[in-house]
Amino acid sequence: MRNFLVKATILSVPVLTVACSGVKFEQAMPSDATRVASAPAILPVVATPSSPSSPCTPTGPTNRLTKVMFLVDTSGSNRVWFAADNSNVCQPHQAGCLAPTDPEKKFRGGSIQKYVDRYEGDRNFEWSFVTFSGADATGHMPSGPEKSAFHSSPSVIQSALNSFLTVFDDGGTPYGVAIELATATILQDPDRQSSARPQYFIVLLTDGYPSDYGDISNARPDISALLASA
Repeated sequence: MRNFLVKATILSVPVLTVACSGVKFEQAMPSDATRVASAPAILPVVATPSSPSSPCTPTGPTNRLTKVMFLVDTSGSNRVWFAADNSNVCQPHQAGCLAPTDPEKKFRGGSIQKYVDRYEGDRNFEWSFVTFSGADATGHMPSGPEKSAFHSSPSVIQSALNSFLTVFDDGGTPYGVAIELATATILQDPDRQSSARPQYFIVLLTDGYPSDYGDISNARPDISALLASA
C-alpha cells in the first residue's frame, strides 16, 4: 500500500533498533535514483563499522554476537501499476497511476545481497529473513525446536535470498504480522538469554504504509512488544 508515494522508489529503513550496536546503517543511493520524486529521504541501507558519528559506542567493529533480521515487503505494488489512491490495478502508463516499484526484485534483492556479501564472513553476524504481503508473514530460514531462525552459514543465507526471489509480489502490506513474527523469532532464539548477549537489528524494506493498522500510530503496541523482546 503506497498511497503516500509519487513515483517513489523502495524504502529501506533501519527501523526498530532493538539493541545498541557497534555497527551503523548508512544510506546509499539506488542506481535508478532519478525515479524518486517526492518520497521521504530513506534509501537502501549499508552496514559499516561504527564511527564517532554513530550513536552507539564503542567505535570500531563490534565483536558482540549481532543478529540481523530482514523484513521484506512483497506486496503487489512492487510488481504492478496501481492507482494513486490505491483503489485498483492500472494499465501501464495509465493517467493517475503509479509504476511498480521493484518488479524484478533487483533493488530489494540487490541491496540485501550487497549487505550480506559484506558481512557474511564475520563470525559474530547471524541473519534471518522474512517476507510479508496480503495477510501473512513467512520466514525463509530453517528453524525448529532448540534451533534458531538466525543463521551464520553463507549457504543458508543465500538459500533464503534465492527463496525470496521466487516469491510472487501480491496483496497488501501487513506490517502487523511481520512485526509479530519478528518478535516471536527473537523470543524463541536460544541465544537470547545466553551469555552471548546478542544484539538484534530489524531492517524493514517496504514501499508504502501498512495496510493492516489503519492509522500508523496503532502499530505502537506491537513495536513496544518487539522492543521488549530483546
